[in-house]
Amino acid sequence: MTDPNINATAQSVADQLAGTDGNANALSYRLAALLQPSQVFSLGSTYPYPEGPNTTPSVFDQVTTLAKVLTRTWVGPDGKTYDLFDAVMTLLDAHLSGSA
Repeated sequence: MTDPNINATAQSVADQLAGTDGNANALSYRLAALLQPSQVFSLGSTYPYPEGPNTTPSVFDQVTTLAKVLTRTWVGPDGKTYDLFDAVMTLLDAHLSGSA
């Protein structure tokens, strides 16, 4: 069996990371809708570098957006700052304790 990447070039790797077919056409299976409207974790309002919804096939754009969402914090009504991990663990704790 031959390695399917044996003929890879720097350009073909760049095309894959950009989510394009080599002619600057987006690969449909790589397109992802990013930062759709959100009431709590919206990066389009209170985030210091506002960013609205967009669609991209780029691996770099998708990973960067995921990092922005995963590291986003929110100040709750109790005045404490929360992040996504806090929210998930709070729900898990409530579920495991039977209070949910």
